[in-house]
Amino acid sequence: MKKAILFLFTSIIFAMPGISQTKVDTLKNETVIKLTKAKLQESIIIQKISKSVCSFDVSTDALIRLRENNVSDKVIELMISKQDESEVSSEKKIVNNSTDQNYVFTESGIYFFEDGKYTMLDPTNVGVPALKPGFIIPGTYKYKSQLEGSEANYQLKEKHPTFYFNFEPAKKSLNNSTEKENTQNNYMAEILSRMDAANGNASAISPNDFKLIKLDQERGRREYTSGSAGIGRTDMSIADGYLVNFKYEKVSGHTYKVSFPVDLKPGQYCFLYANKASARQQSGAKAFDFSVKK
Repeated sequence: MKKAILFLFTSIIFAMPGISQTKVDTLKNETVIKLTKAKLQESIIIQKISKSVCSFDVSTDALIRLRENNVSDKVIELMISKQDESEVSSEKKIVNNSTDQNYVFTESGIYFFEDGKYTMLDPTNVGVPALKPGFIIPGTYKYKSQLEGSEANYQLKEKHPTFYFNFEPAKKSLNNSTEKENTQNNYMAEILSRMDAANGNASAISPNDFKLIKLDQERGRREYTSGSAGIGRTDMSIADGYLVNFKYEKVSGHTYKVSFPVDLKPGQYCFLYANKASARQQSGAKAFDFSVKK
C-alpha cells in the first residue's frame, strides 16, 4: 500500500507543469551561432558552453564562419579549449580501451586486462636452443630453449587472466607476401605481419597461430623443451607437457579475446608464434612473456 501511494505521489509530481527531467543536449557550432543571433549575453553563452557536452568544429574555416556570425572572441576561445579537452579525453579512452565496446587499440600487440586498464606485453628474446643429453634414456638428447631474464616483467594477479590479440588489419590476408620492414619499436608487427618466403609460411592472423608455454624456472633461468633427438628419431616440436590450452573469440574486426578453461597455475608463461616454436626456428624468435603470482 505504501509503495502504491509513493508511486502515485511521484507520478503527480512529475506530471505537474514546470517539473521535468533535465535534457542533456550536445552543443555544436550552429547552436552557438543561434544563441548569438538571439542576442543572448556573452556571459550566458559562456556559462552554457561550460556546463554542456560539446562537439565543436574548430577548423580554420569553421572559426571564420563563427566570427562572420558575430560570435565573440571569448566564446570562440572557450569553444577551442572545450574541444581540446574533449579530444584528450577521447584519446585516453582509445589508449586504455575504457569503453569495452569496440576494443580499439592504438597498436598491434598482445594486451592483458587488469586493474581496469589494458597493458601490452613486451617481447622477449628466445635464445638459441642448447642440446642437452637425456638422463632417462641413454643416447637421447633434448633441445632446451631459454628466455632472457629470470622472470617476466609483468606479474599478473589473476589466475584466470584475459588477453586481447590485436592484429594489423592490412596484414591479415594469407595471400599477402610483402615483407614488412622491421622496426625496433614494433616487434609485434614484425611477427604478426611477416611472411617467411623461404618456407612459404603465412603470417599469424589469429591466436590460433600462437602457442602458450608454461616455462620451467630454475637456477635463474626460464626454459622449455623445444625438441628432442635420439637414435633414428627426431622430434623438433615443443614437448606436450609445456603447452597450455586456451580459447579465443573474435570481438572486433581484427581483435580476439583469449581466455582459459581452467585457472593458470602460478609460474612463468609466454606466448610464442607457432612458426618459431620448433627448435629449428628458434634463432631470433620473440616471446611475449608474463607470470602468474602465487
